[in-house]
Amino acid sequence: MAVSKNIPSSPTATRQHIAELFKKSHVVAERRHAWKSATAHLDNGDLTLRFPLYEHLHNFNLCAQRMIDLLRLIDAALNEPVEEAFYCECLIQKVRSAFTSAILDQMADIEHLEGWIFESLCRTEEIDLTNPEDIYLKVRDLETERVNSGQEPRIRFLDDLESAAESDPDAAD
Repeated sequence: MAVSKNIPSSPTATRQHIAELFKKSHVVAERRHAWKSATAHLDNGDLTLRFPLYEHLHNFNLCAQRMIDLLRLIDAALNEPVEEAFYCECLIQKVRSAFTSAILDQMADIEHLEGWIFESLCRTEEIDLTNPEDIYLKVRDLETERVNSGQEPRIRFLDDLESAAESDPDAAD
């Protein structure tokens, strides 16, 4: 397995590689800004979560559920049910779902951009680590597959010609 010699030493170095990638791309400035603000915490060394917004969203949903549970407890503790308890519960659920949906819609774009960044960096690393002679081996394998499938070869390799000449000296002339 090949290992890159250009391993970033810090999150800031990684961000510099990504900034170069952004310069070469056609990514809209708004998307760049959204991605930078979503990953700003990485420069502080906080690597617990890639996007801590998800943890905050989770806590928000837990608090909303806790509010609903408390409403039900209060309603159950009273001898007669409060008419507005169900309405308040529905309002809390609506706020929770609307807020979660809006955040997830925004984060979907950032996640998509994050995937593009990862794929682009992988492609760059593969190009940097590719041995120029590997292409010859790949072409040879493709031609072998072509011959095995019954098609005519498009390329003749020198060692194929030499082995044919050794087996039939008259064919080389």
